[in-house]
Amino acid sequence: MASKEQEAYDSDASSTKSESDDDYDKEEVKDPEEPKIPMKKGRRQTVMAAAVSVSADWTPPFYEKSESESFNLKASVESNILFSELDASELNIVIGAMKKITYQVDDEIIKQGQEGDLFYVIESGSCDIFVEGVGKVMDIGGFESGERNFFGELALLYDAPRAATVVASSEVVAWGLDRVTFKMILQDTTQKQRNLHRSFLESVPVLAPLSTYERLTIADALILKNFEVSEAGKASEAKRAKRAKRATTSLRRRFFARYLLAISCGRHCAR
Repeated sequence: MASKEQEAYDSDASSTKSESDDDYDKEEVKDPEEPKIPMKKGRRQTVMAAAVSVSADWTPPFYEKSESESFNLKASVESNILFSELDASELNIVIGAMKKITYQVDDEIIKQGQEGDLFYVIESGSCDIFVEGVGKVMDIGGFESGERNFFGELALLYDAPRAATVVASSEVVAWGLDRVTFKMILQDTTQKQRNLHRSFLESVPVLAPLSTYERLTIADALILKNFEVSEAGKASEAKRAKRAKRATTSLRRRFFARYLLAISCGRHCAR
């Protein structure tokens, strides 16, 4: 079974492989109050992601999706810690950047131990997940499974080997997002949001004495909160709209009455 992770996803994203340090032996840790605890020997792994920079003219990729596909992708990832703190605008950009990938039965989507930089969300079909020395540990379905239908999220953060092998057990339709695109989207939207917050804070008189650094510190600390209109709020808004309409109608009536009065007064005075 040939790995198709890089073949299926034709992306310009680049990643830098992590380097391991030299072998070292961990000595036994001695504690005056505890017995000696032998530590295992092994290689120390350096988990590090390549830095990315966003050019001024960079725009995130966008792949067409139906309304239902976008809705299901959002529902799939919004509970994931990497996406749960994104605001609606950022999440829409991330969802738009996901690319559709298809796999056939027995295709290896990812292979344990290999480098990978793609995050996957399964739309349809099913996959089996295997860990060396353990065997099959779980299976993942698509949107209709009602359960977790994504994997590989750590690849969006680190240059780390895959922790398991994922094999398509049926024909699979998936959506992939690469690490560089994900990080560039976050950096781009964060910078734009920071500039927006900074501009707002500069217009607040009470914050005028603060230095640029202090205002930027406050800008970075601001958290966006979204509030939905409650039923009571909708009712209040409807009442306000009705009152405004009545006020406008009353104003028009008063104006028209005064206009007629002025005309009447003019005619009377002319006589």
